[in-house]
Amino acid sequence: MIRHAMIVAAFATVSLAAAALADDDDKGAKGSKMKFWNLTGVDLTEVVLAPAGTDKFGSNQALNDDNKISENDERLPLKDITAGKYDVRIKDKSGRTCLVKDVEVKDSGPYSFSLEADQLTDCKS
Repeated sequence: MIRHAMIVAAFATVSLAAAALADDDDKGAKGSKMKFWNLTGVDLTEVVLAPAGTDKFGSNQALNDDNKISENDERLPLKDITAGKYDVRIKDKSGRTCLVKDVEVKDSGPYSFSLEADQLTDCKS
């Protein structure tokens, strides 16, 4: 009986620790199923998506963050986005804008899409 109680307590501790780590990893993105993982190396003031091949950009997703900036290595909650192919326009704090075309956005997994520094090839200052 004591051994069973110890196993249950250990399982509960591991479950709570995993939940705390997940919350830390989301960095404020709680409650949002879809997320953008910023791996660009810079903080972004603008993250907008348009269906691939169009110029129908939606709202600035960076505004979904508490401080209105998608910080490097942060998972930003996405609103009003569905899975599909998108062109993504970003703007960093220095004013540089970049367009990354034909990005696959998923509605499952720990994040929907990410962008890395080496993907930022179509940029203007």
